[in-house]
Amino acid sequence: MEEMMRSMMEECMVSDPEAEFEEKLLTLGEDADEAENEEEIPGLVNDNRGIGVIEMVLILVVLVGLVLIFKNQLNSIISDVFDKVNSTINRL
Repeated sequence: MEEMMRSMMEECMVSDPEAEFEEKLLTLGEDADEAENEEEIPGLVNDNRGIGVIEMVLILVVLVGLVLIFKNQLNSIISDVFDKVNSTINRL
């Protein structure tokens, strides 16, 4: 048993240390991925169907916020445009 352990240690020392380090990193990454996947609902990670809806909601929230901020300015611009339209219609 001791001889087998020594030979394994010697192989590790002789082998490429960078390759060994990369292999350990890959093993750690796989272990972390498995731990994360156990806690998550299967299939939920790769499901991107709701992303478009979220983007649309965020755009609407920003637009509503801008309207609320510039409410007075927008009211004056819109009233000016309608006044011009009404005056043009009355001339015809």
